[in-house]
Amino acid sequence: MPCCDDAKILQVSAGPHDRNNVIVSVPCEAECKCAGNHVLVELDEAGNEVGKLVAQCTDKEMVFIVPQIAAGETKRFKVTAETTQENNVAVQDNGDTVDFTVNGELFTTWNAGPNVVRPYCYPVIGPGGVHMTREIFDDRSKGDHIHHKSLYTAQGDVNGVDCWSEEPGHGYSRNREKSVTSGPVYGQLCAVNDWTDADGKPLMLEEYCIRVYNTPDDARIMDWRIIWRAEYGGVFFGDTKEAGTLTIRLNPELNADGKGTGTIVNAYGGIGEGETWGKRAPWVDYYGRIGQQPCGVAIFDHPDNYDYPTTWHVRGYGLFTVNQWGKHDFTGDWSVRGDLALPKGDALVFNFRMYFHAGDCQQAAVAAKWLDFAFPPQVANE
Repeated sequence: MPCCDDAKILQVSAGPHDRNNVIVSVPCEAECKCAGNHVLVELDEAGNEVGKLVAQCTDKEMVFIVPQIAAGETKRFKVTAETTQENNVAVQDNGDTVDFTVNGELFTTWNAGPNVVRPYCYPVIGPGGVHMTREIFDDRSKGDHIHHKSLYTAQGDVNGVDCWSEEPGHGYSRNREKSVTSGPVYGQLCAVNDWTDADGKPLMLEEYCIRVYNTPDDARIMDWRIIWRAEYGGVFFGDTKEAGTLTIRLNPELNADGKGTGTIVNAYGGIGEGETWGKRAPWVDYYGRIGQQPCGVAIFDHPDNYDYPTTWHVRGYGLFTVNQWGKHDFTGDWSVRGDLALPKGDALVFNFRMYFHAGDCQQAAVAAKWLDFAFPPQVANE
């Protein structure tokens, strides 16, 4: 039965954790052609209507956000024929840029084009309208690491090519095609990028989908599904700390090196660069204050990802990146390796969630939000 069939009742169970503004995804059990936005009616035990939600439906899944489910609680939702044309998360393709707005407010802009070494998101707007990332510049006199362009994907050694920096001989990521989706629950950009060497010879194919959800203004949730394909031949990922499957360079006001207000903390309680850099953890949160706004960003690793729980290349000067590759740097032992060979035709798939939040790690309930991502509510048909 397609997930959007009228009169279907879904049971959403919280499991052992309290859930707040939790994202629920229901895969379609059969081919679904509606690709519409449906209204779900919440029912109490007696079958009375107690509330409504909007669900966004594609040919593969139905997605909706439940404001609250207590630990051990199950809520019932009836799928109705009522539809909505709302686009609370609007994604606008402008050619070389793509804008994501949530309820009319800009969240981020994806930037590509012929003069961009690799696509990146800038600006990234957090709680209170603050800029969460460092400004973009190409002039080395303005600061360090010009290749740390806000929010992006990269890797330091792909078949011996530097696809991390912008030093002489570096590789490129060239956007080949893209598609966008707007809707009441989420907006999405899906991009296909060719990674090449300095001369344009293809190294691998990258496909990613960036999904932004219609969450309250004090939090933004951004999912990245990244697929690296050995499309043109085998791909060798070399062991190096100069890498980051998903990377963000933060606003300097969040620096945790004594020059900013920031604190780095991981899922195991490690605090600061010394206890988090190169260490394994399911998530890391980097928080502080920008102006008068307490805020931060957490990155969540998914249990299905390669090399979970990942190691982290996270620095006090504001670099924050998921890095599965730099094992010999992290350990100081050359016998511990992060190399990976991907045979031609194979693919490497990653799912990460970024949680831009108000407050500190505890106030933002970062650990609970990781559980929402890694172990979401269970859904069953009644």
